[in-house]
Amino acid sequence: MAIIVETYYHISEKQKRLAEIYTEDKDRTIFIVPTALDKELILRLISGEGSFFGRRPTVWVWSELYRELANISETSPRRVIDPSDHLLILRYLLDLFLKEMEEEGVELPPGIKHSGFIRILGDNIRDLLLEEVLPENLIDKIKDINNNPASPEAILLRLYSDYISYLDNYELIDNAQTATFTSKLLTTERVKNYTKKHKFVFIGFLTFTGSQLKLVKNNFDEAVDRIFILPNSGLAFSHDSIKQIASSYGYKEQSDLTIDFMELNANNSYLQFNSIARELALWKHDKSNLKELGILESYGSIGIQVSENHLKMLENSLSRYKIPYNTQIRGNVGETLLGDLPKLIWNAYSRNWNTQDTIFMLSSPLFLSMDFNAQKYSKLFPEGYGKWIEILKREKHTLKVFKRTNVFCIAISKGGTSYEILKLWKEFLSDLDVLENAQQLVRNQISLDDVIKDLSSSLTELDKKVEILEDSKRSIGEASAVFLTASEAIQYIHDWSRTATLPIPLPESGAVTIYAGIPPALTEHKYWIMTDVDYETWPGKLRESALLSDEFKGKINDKTKNNNEDENVSYSLHLPDLHEKREQKESLFRRLIATGRDGVIFTRSLTDSNARPIGKAQFIESIKKNNITKGVIEYPLSSILPRKDDIWFPEVEVSEVVEKIERGLMPRKSGVARPLDKKYVSITSLDEWTACPYRYWCKTELRLEKQRTDLFDARLAGSFIHKLWELSWKDYKENKQS
Repeated sequence: MAIIVETYYHISEKQKRLAEIYTEDKDRTIFIVPTALDKELILRLISGEGSFFGRRPTVWVWSELYRELANISETSPRRVIDPSDHLLILRYLLDLFLKEMEEEGVELPPGIKHSGFIRILGDNIRDLLLEEVLPENLIDKIKDINNNPASPEAILLRLYSDYISYLDNYELIDNAQTATFTSKLLTTERVKNYTKKHKFVFIGFLTFTGSQLKLVKNNFDEAVDRIFILPNSGLAFSHDSIKQIASSYGYKEQSDLTIDFMELNANNSYLQFNSIARELALWKHDKSNLKELGILESYGSIGIQVSENHLKMLENSLSRYKIPYNTQIRGNVGETLLGDLPKLIWNAYSRNWNTQDTIFMLSSPLFLSMDFNAQKYSKLFPEGYGKWIEILKREKHTLKVFKRTNVFCIAISKGGTSYEILKLWKEFLSDLDVLENAQQLVRNQISLDDVIKDLSSSLTELDKKVEILEDSKRSIGEASAVFLTASEAIQYIHDWSRTATLPIPLPESGAVTIYAGIPPALTEHKYWIMTDVDYETWPGKLRESALLSDEFKGKINDKTKNNNEDENVSYSLHLPDLHEKREQKESLFRRLIATGRDGVIFTRSLTDSNARPIGKAQFIESIKKNNITKGVIEYPLSSILPRKDDIWFPEVEVSEVVEKIERGLMPRKSGVARPLDKKYVSITSLDEWTACPYRYWCKTELRLEKQRTDLFDARLAGSFIHKLWELSWKDYKENKQS
């Protein structure tokens, strides 16, 4: 047996070592990485950014390891359910459980019937599956500690047991069970012989879940060669992968690490992302203080991490400053034009086709309602199906869209199974030819090509899902027949769209790389920018499980340790508490910092969306104790426009040094207004338009008239204006002048 443990801080440190491992045993070596996005990264490392001639290295993720070993053992791999099916099964089991408890007269907590309970239940079940907690063992502990069948813990473990049984009955597998089922395959003779002939390299894992640790450390045959190349976070927490694996082999942790970093603080979120783009543009010309980290030769050496909520804001800022970028994210259908359409349609229908919601719906680019004038109909205030039919009778295309949408809503209102609902949605989109509509709308706009590609991929994913639900062999069992009400049907479409993934677009060379969320484990850039590094994100809000409290976890963990002398077994049944999850998050923060090879830039907004101050990130304070910042860049609210002495970009910004251009009456140039002795009124709105065209437009088109708070009487004012015009015309007729 050969078990080797190696560590790294920057993954590039292991480039030569990875190439050496592969060169020694090309056909025998199998690399296991955390995510599918890491596969291309490790291939680049092995090849030294070059190419492979002939067969490429074998790189798998956990699910591929399971499928390959299942094929070797000549057993059919179980079908992995997707997240929308996961929720559907839980919904089915919960309904059965509630019915049973009602018949037995057991009073349950009221929150269990809340619509959000299923998601909480799903999250807790996933945690138990990842740690490979056996339902029967945990239920025994529940009986010893808590005999109340209506307690949160008892409810969780009853439904957890039902969920496992359901998956077994229909030969399904939850994604969180992948390592568990892989371990079972390792006991077969065929798989044992196969693994002995190969060398497995596990790389990039910051921590192993209980089921993964049991797999890689205990369930492989002792004769199997295993190499662990693990990331060093610089922290010594109990569930670090290095400690999990290397504690038995006398491995010593590396010494403290030096981190070169700078900070960028902005007053608000808009300024934060605008200042990032601005400083990068200045840095490229060696004009930014960021040059303290080094020279920026190419935008391609920069990686930026941003939350999905702020992704569009960052992309907009980079586009304004003409900075090329690639977005490395496996998007989902919910982020495309299709994402919000179901709820947009249902809101209009459920509110009896009211003016505002119906206009929003008919204005969707997917409907290509070129003859639809939103401003025109907003002034008519149509309400109800009949009224809309009447006013749209001259606009054939929009009328067709409206009628077809109404038919779809009527069908949805009757409810149905998951298959019936998605089939209705598919037929609706097909009948209106939404892809062709979108293509016509952006025909000559090359910048929107990706929008069309994502829409096309979304429709393909929908077709695949409908086919899966239709195929009886791939059915999820009785749960597929669960009847969904109208609102549940719309929510099901929405849930599916949020989990159906899209292909990653091809990257552009020499461009900034944006990661929405956590980047792949093997990511590395010369310079790394972390946004929103504040208290709200690091550590953020960590809450105890609603169904499995930390106190109860502690009792289970203590009891498990008391009943098991084998350290490995006791760990496999360990449930991490809130403190341990915080440690894991701090370790993740440290690993994200290691993404920057030559320097890291922490950016944050000083206030939230309500202008309330946001505290500093706790995790960054510990870094400052051992490392000195190379500089802090401040962007207060006053810096929204470049100051007189600042460098500025004429195509993007307006500087204080630019002289105002005199444009005559619009806008009018005048001194300080003085109160007039005489009262006057505006006979026409021309004066108001001359004074401020934008205010005139807001009043007449958007109807944003400011409400009067004094004793103004509109009826008396109207009579006054009427009388004034009458006297004016009388004087004009008599004197032929005005």
